[in-house]
Amino acid sequence: MGIVKAFFRFLISKLFLINLALVILVGFMIPYCSLGALEDFTNNDSEDYQHNYIAVPNFIGVNMDNIDDFIGNKDLNYVINDSVYSDNAPAGSVISQDPDPHIETAIDTIPSFVKPGRRIYLTVVKKGGEYKVLPDLLSVNNSKKLAKVKLEMLGFKVNFESKQHKDDGRVLELKYNGKKIDAGNKLLKGSVIEVIYGSGEGGKPVNLPMLIGETAFNAQQLLALSGLESEVFYESALTAEDSLSFVVYKQSPHPQSVVEGAVPSGSLVTIMARKLVVVTDTAAVADPL
Repeated sequence: MGIVKAFFRFLISKLFLINLALVILVGFMIPYCSLGALEDFTNNDSEDYQHNYIAVPNFIGVNMDNIDDFIGNKDLNYVINDSVYSDNAPAGSVISQDPDPHIETAIDTIPSFVKPGRRIYLTVVKKGGEYKVLPDLLSVNNSKKLAKVKLEMLGFKVNFESKQHKDDGRVLELKYNGKKIDAGNKLLKGSVIEVIYGSGEGGKPVNLPMLIGETAFNAQQLLALSGLESEVFYESALTAEDSLSFVVYKQSPHPQSVVEGAVPSGSLVTIMARKLVVVTDTAAVADPL
């Protein structure tokens, strides 16, 4: 008990209270003096603060071709930190910056100051356009309206051209700059795609070519020249290269199965092809039926 009483007597002694007051005073003065020194060092409260620091300019919308003139004699550097595609800003223009610009309006001020020589990190719009992959509009019976929606969602522009065909509004072919294009091709966003679609009118009669014995590729070309559509089934083709050597062993319709060997233009001809085999007399023929 004597030790406890002695401890409490020490807590209320003059010596302890003086030391406690000194500790509290020192604990208060150190951060106060430190903050004051920091303010003096940075000149944040000085009237000539803006003479020692530079208000960050607003680079947004400035084209990189004019960036040096825009900075002028300001002691600032810039770094292109990133480049992106954008439909809402011209190519080569700045769309974001770090640090943010200093803004002063009649309503409010958003301060942003940096030391001389500070780097400003910029994000600019890429000068090259964005490429999009052409969707598959031919393997299924896509209408021209659906094709327009799909293409415009990707950023393409669409023109239409009708072709005499029994299927009304069916997409028959896609063209770019007058040349046929296939699904999977990459085209610049904003490119004009020509959508060739069926008129829905029965075409004039055309002679149906005999395709049996032709390579599948040649058969498709013959049908296209005749104004006919083709659908090819490859028997056991492992790769696209394999299918190049396949020959037609069956077609539907067959020239002997239609009146006078003619069908309406735009008609679909189904082709079945398979790999060539070499027989003992070294003649290349299709597998027997």
